[in-house]
Amino acid sequence: MQQTNVTEGDDGNHCAVAIAEQIGTGAIGIIPTETVYGIVCDVGNDAGIGRIYTLKHRDSEKKLQVLIGCIADITACGVVRDPVIDRIAAAFWPGPLTLVTPAESGETIGLRMPKHWFIQRVLRTLGRPVRATSANISGEDPNDCAANNFRSLAPHIDFLVRADGVCGLASTVVKYTAGQITLLREGVISMAKILAVTNV
Repeated sequence: MQQTNVTEGDDGNHCAVAIAEQIGTGAIGIIPTETVYGIVCDVGNDAGIGRIYTLKHRDSEKKLQVLIGCIADITACGVVRDPVIDRIAAAFWPGPLTLVTPAESGETIGLRMPKHWFIQRVLRTLGRPVRATSANISGEDPNDCAANNFRSLAPHIDFLVRADGVCGLASTVVKYTAGQITLLREGVISMAKILAVTNV
């Protein structure tokens, strides 16, 4: 397992390129976001997704979120944009808000555009989204896992990148369907701010 500590600049950019290449060839690993550390794999990597579920002891009914690098990825993920989605994206992305909404497949999908410089560079280099979830065993505190250097996860992943700028607070999660917005998890962004922007 490759472990790296990075700072923003040339070295950090080179590391982001290398990590994107690993993700693109099937690797899974832990990288920083502005909320908590996430364990990620390529969006279409079914084997990697399976590894993440097994590693975290995660309930198979709980879907992984999708981290996107640009607004165009919303459509690429099968979500039909409308004025409410566009207002949410304009106001809160990149940032700590996860939007759960139906895709054209009929299933729901949780989308977030993270703000941390490292994951942004990874996504830009990779050119497509990644599947992600917090880097912890299900039921454990992600911040405790980070403090312990992810010792329960590290032996089973391909890379671990640490950086400053991880606040340790979870993203707000809202569901938007049938013209209604529902709060699923409280986080950094208040529901009042979201409703003020969306006018729903």
